[in-house]
Amino acid sequence: MAGGRVNHGRVIVEGFIDFEYEITQLTVRAIKPGNGRSATYFCEPIGHVQVAGDDVESWQPQAMSAAALAKSRDVAAKVATALGGRGLFVRGDDVWFSEVSPRPHDTGLVALATQRFSEFDLRARSSAFLWIQRCARRVRRR
Repeated sequence: MAGGRVNHGRVIVEGFIDFEYEITQLTVRAIKPGNGRSATYFCEPIGHVQVAGDDVESWQPQAMSAAALAKSRDVAAKVATALGGRGLFVRGDDVWFSEVSPRPHDTGLVALATQRFSEFDLRARSSAFLWIQRCARRVRRR
């Protein structure tokens, strides 16, 4: 690091990822009934369209390959276990982690209409050590 302004020995390198779509993988850590241990629960992935950096459209579920879904849940579980997580980029079956949001986030608002428990409900239930059976999607009856 000779000639650098800081002598910490760490470097952050950013690069462009040519991804096909972005998803939010709502992931909740909560107590599993019966054994009292932490468990990880996943909601269906949420897809987004951004214009000039702002989300303008979201839907659930985002269609994706089984391999990409498995990888996104693996990444989200690792992050949620360590920190809590949100934000994944996908190209084909490749998945990149983007960011963590330790609070309900605008990209998860679609869950108010699409799931039994919204992102707000999930946050409250997890914080209160309440059981989260699963992130079931709502079925619209006609």
